[in-house]
Amino acid sequence: MSATSNALGVAGTFGPPPDPERDLADLSRTEVGGKIGLPPTRACLRERYLRVRVRQPAGVKITAVSVLANRKKNKSNKVAGRFNTTFDLRKIKGRKLIARITITTAGGRKIVAERSYRVCLPKRKPAPRKKR
Repeated sequence: MSATSNALGVAGTFGPPPDPERDLADLSRTEVGGKIGLPPTRACLRERYLRVRVRQPAGVKITAVSVLANRKKNKSNKVAGRFNTTFDLRKIKGRKLIARITITTAGGRKIVAERSYRVCLPKRKPAPRKKR
């Protein structure tokens, strides 16, 4: 047998097994956002809420999730083994939402995903005053 063949006699190079956490950490913040389930940046967000269900990529065990909306902490909860969060777009100051999700994996690695969205909610008309 040669130095590059294994016990079965199959030739090839055999390196360390792939590390999905490292592969995920090497991606850019926007690419990580697509892998964990952040919605795509459309032309405009017109709903009142943006719901995000954090998806676990294959081979990565998520232990904690931290969510920021325009640098302010946002609540996230775990339901049936999945982390969920909801952004209330009515409370967003201005016309832009920057959603940043920090994931802590079982290996202790922190992976950051970030996407920016444009908010285009229609202006609400004030309620008419009642005449007495």
